[in-house]
Amino acid sequence: PIMVCIVALVVAVVMLIKVIPAYDSMFKEMGADLPFITRLAVAMSDYVVNRWYVLVGIIAVVGIAFYAFKKSVTGQIFLGKLARKLPIFGKLNIKTAASDFSRTISTLLYSGLPMVESIELTASTMKNYVYKKKVEGMRDDVTRGIPLSEPLLRDDLFPAMVGHMSKIGEETGDLEGMLTQLADYYDEEVEITTGTVMEALQPMIILVLVGVVGFIIAAVMLPMFDMYKNMDNL
Repeated sequence: PIMVCIVALVVAVVMLIKVIPAYDSMFKEMGADLPFITRLAVAMSDYVVNRWYVLVGIIAVVGIAFYAFKKSVTGQIFLGKLARKLPIFGKLNIKTAASDFSRTISTLLYSGLPMVESIELTASTMKNYVYKKKVEGMRDDVTRGIPLSEPLLRDDLFPAMVGHMSKIGEETGDLEGMLTQLADYYDEEVEITTGTVMEALQPMIILVLVGVVGFIIAAVMLPMFDMYKNMDNL
């Protein structure tokens, strides 16, 4: 989807820089009365060609501001919470975090590391800042002798299954094996959810592409249709 959007953007920019100015010159020479959509496309083309540095400056400022916000604690908390609540990607991010958590901590426990150290290392690998801080909080609970399943069940950050299966693993003495099974399960869920997300995105991407291409075609063709009509009426 990202590549398709990039291609659509490149095509739109090329059309605005190369195609629209050529047709604009032709329409001016013929004295055609341009419809609104064509005037809008011409104005956009003129702005991109003659004031490109303004657009580049705006993009640079926005990019730098977003990068600084993303690196700040406030930004990481906001983006971390947002990642869990996004309409399409929220479930995918939650399942990915559950898979990463289960896989990492089970691998560390199998290697013989103590629970507290395993949780510390797992927290450092979490990409989402909200999950990172929650897992660090679990380390404090485990240090006080609280089983890992309790903070997992208390907080709703991970799916409830993670807490319940961890509790079963603690009761049976096979927490590592249970976490490995959880990781395998959520790996499959991530793959399925990714496919679902891609299927949901495809119609939206097509609509965007149709909108961009349709706008440019309409801006070019409508004046030509008007000219043909006027010629027929002569």
